[in-house]
Amino acid sequence: MTRYAALAWFVLLPLAAEAQTSPPCTYDRCALRIEDANPEFPARVVQGVEGRPVGSFGLFSPSISLLAAGPDSVRIPYEQFRSRQRTMTVLGVLSVASLAAVPFFVHMSSRGPGSTAYYLLGSSAVFGVSALVVGGGARSKLDEAIARYNDRLPDRR
Repeated sequence: MTRYAALAWFVLLPLAAEAQTSPPCTYDRCALRIEDANPEFPARVVQGVEGRPVGSFGLFSPSISLLAAGPDSVRIPYEQFRSRQRTMTVLGVLSVASLAAVPFFVHMSSRGPGSTAYYLLGSSAVFGVSALVVGGGARSKLDEAIARYNDRLPDRR
């Protein structure tokens, strides 16, 4: 039994010392920001002055554990962002799908485009505009969550 205690002591002691020597989470090291300067890549969320990526945008919203595990003042706007981002994705897919269906209905009609094709064009436009509106609201919620996360950091400038 004593051997196991001694072994545990020698294994856990360096881990405890390492945990104590890790640098504090200062604003320069831990602040989050959205980086979207490069037009070839989607925007991404980075941390610190060195820009460690913590999430990137794509078809689906990024999962950022720092914001998801934060206090309510950070987590709630982040969850609203994720919800709006998912809604934007669904509306965008519906817009593209209804637009893609238009040629099939035009081609199937022997007398030219029927009312179904016009309804599909209209619904595609409505879905597309709705996706843009919801997406703009999603970005503002992410900005809010990041600002609240950064406000809680020590030595905030």
